[in-house]
Amino acid sequence: LYLARVNQNLGSLFYHQGNFAASARATSVAAELYKKLGNTLGMASTHLLLGNLVADAGQPERALEHYRIALKGFEETNHPSGKYNSLLNIGTTFHDLRKFEEAKDYFNRANAMAVSLDDPDAIARTLHNIGLSYLLMDRSQHSLQFFYRAIDVARNNGLQLQQAHTFGSLARAYNNLGRHQQAIRAANQSLELAVENGMVSAQVTAYRNLFIANQSMGNWRQALEHHTHYKLLSDSVNRMESKVAIARIETQFQNRQLEEQLSVKEFELENQRLELQEKNLRLQLERTQKILIATGFVAVLVILAFVQASSRKRKQLNNMLIEQNAITEEANEALKRKNTEIASQSDKINKQKTIIEEKNLALVSSINYALTIQKSMMPNAEQLDAMLGECFVFFQPKEIVSGDFYWVGKLRNKILLVVGDCAGHGVPGAFISIKVLSYLNDFLMLKGDETTGTLLNNFRTYIAESLNQANAPRHKHEIVEMAIVAIDRDKGDIEFSGARLPLVISSNSPVLLNGVRMQPETGICYRIKPDPMALVYSEAPKPFTTQKVKVEKGSMIYLATDGFADQFGGTNGDRFTYQRLYNLLSDHFSLETSIQKNALIRKSASWRNGHTQIDDITIVGARI
Repeated sequence: LYLARVNQNLGSLFYHQGNFAASARATSVAAELYKKLGNTLGMASTHLLLGNLVADAGQPERALEHYRIALKGFEETNHPSGKYNSLLNIGTTFHDLRKFEEAKDYFNRANAMAVSLDDPDAIARTLHNIGLSYLLMDRSQHSLQFFYRAIDVARNNGLQLQQAHTFGSLARAYNNLGRHQQAIRAANQSLELAVENGMVSAQVTAYRNLFIANQSMGNWRQALEHHTHYKLLSDSVNRMESKVAIARIETQFQNRQLEEQLSVKEFELENQRLELQEKNLRLQLERTQKILIATGFVAVLVILAFVQASSRKRKQLNNMLIEQNAITEEANEALKRKNTEIASQSDKINKQKTIIEEKNLALVSSINYALTIQKSMMPNAEQLDAMLGECFVFFQPKEIVSGDFYWVGKLRNKILLVVGDCAGHGVPGAFISIKVLSYLNDFLMLKGDETTGTLLNNFRTYIAESLNQANAPRHKHEIVEMAIVAIDRDKGDIEFSGARLPLVISSNSPVLLNGVRMQPETGICYRIKPDPMALVYSEAPKPFTTQKVKVEKGSMIYLATDGFADQFGGTNGDRFTYQRLYNLLSDHFSLETSIQKNALIRKSASWRNGHTQIDDITIVGARI
């Protein structure tokens, strides 16, 4: 029993050192000794390690045989952790064989064992593996429930590594289902944990999922940025794997050299032993020559048989040396070919990286020039102050250029304030916003004394006709959300019309909507609802409504797009929500507009808390 345990420990030690040949020999010896002793638990433990060895050697079918022997032994001895590890390894091996249904069954059994052991890490791992099986079977929707449960267990027990892996798989499932916003959120959570814990492979998975999600949503610049990170880290992982493979080949080569030296020593010792035996035979022959004459024929036959056997043994040793030399030469050639291949791939990757960097620089330069054009079409600070008086603008594009816009102008005796959000952000959204601003600057002023609702009706017609949306259905997603406020300071009246964007008012005095006193949304914040229609082609368009609002002097009006309220962040990665935004505006409306703006900027930065900004942000406030 002692000798069996020594060999078992040696096998485990050699395995962790990467000396797989020595590990296999020692573990096999331990298995045979345990078998002779009838020690079922020892046999199960050694077969579990033998399964790992042949699995690492790329022989999954043989690995399954060992794992099943191990499982049977652990079941007979009622060893829970051994049963769990055997079931987990069998499931993983079926994954390698792409037999996902069988893998799922074994992971379910492993999960039951993990629950009985009350091991949170094992529970989270098996739940993740079950979800991964469904994912690889193209049943992404079914995989979600297992990923959610795995994340809950890992989060409640502080298992950050398992959280990182599971969030990566969850992001992949969301991408498969076309739920790309949720994929971005899950991938960002995986990336944050992976960076914190130095998990390079998990970072590669996160960046790949971010690239797929942003590419699917048309966020080309963001997709390019994530693909660049994915490619660089992926190349790094490949280089590390290549180094590991080379190190393994070198280790095997060194082991063969040691075995070859050992064989040579054994050969020399065998020769010395044979020479000594021959000398002893000659002495015996000299001493017993007379006896040999009498029994000569028998003795000669014995000697000849012994010499012939010794000769055969020498030939076998020589053949072994020849084979070992051939194996050594083959390993050296394989190592040389691998080094050449790695050098070639490195050159190609560096060239591709240079091309991508040059294209990225040209793209950023073009987008920066587009930003200059977009800014020139929106009012500057002096124009805003001249028109609105005490006011502020919080304008923070997600990328360089923006799908959000704001505008101020004068129509007869009224001040017009416009805030809009074109579908998407970045370059696609900016193209539409520039088109809208061009209309505002060049054509809107030609209109007569119209209501805000009529202006939105005309605007919808302009968008549909200029983009030919009636004849090109693919353009129907190029929508614009907009809010227009017409302020008559002499009368203290406000007209408002909204296409999906509301008007928000903060006031200590009553607010009248179409002559009826309003109830606040929260605190002292009032929300004037917009029409649920966007500015986009419709076969039977409904007219936009014009709402008349009466407020006291000193009140604040706000127009905002959805970027601030929809931002993920906080301690749990939640949305900020409109409720929090209205509370924030209520708390600060009586302060100077510059202080209000700074409060919004600080809250936006602190809420994101490391999360990526998901959309353009625009909030315009003006004192009445």
